[in-house]
Amino acid sequence: HSRGQFARYEQPFRENRYFDSKAIAEVMKMERLIQMSDDVGMDIIYGITQGKTYDRIAEQVFLTHNAIDYRVQKLKKMTGTGSVPELRALLQQYFGGEESVE
Repeated sequence: HSRGQFARYEQPFRENRYFDSKAIAEVMKMERLIQMSDDVGMDIIYGITQGKTYDRIAEQVFLTHNAIDYRVQKLKKMTGTGSVPELRALLQQYFGGEESVE
């Protein structure tokens, strides 16, 4: 094989425009979020998209308010969001949900 045949693969990964896309990066964050979430984590995500309070989510998944807060903080960090409303809006884009908040 000639060197020229593989020249396109020698371009550094970070320079690939496909992976530099903000939309692709966001989708990849959501994929990672799903992969890292257990059943309880997915229930918390669902509760957030439905606008449920931490206390309501805690009651449904049998955890404390503080445990929900801890997990939501991790979700915010993982998604790069700065607030629960911002997290909710992002999650609703991918998972659907209610517009109203409990």
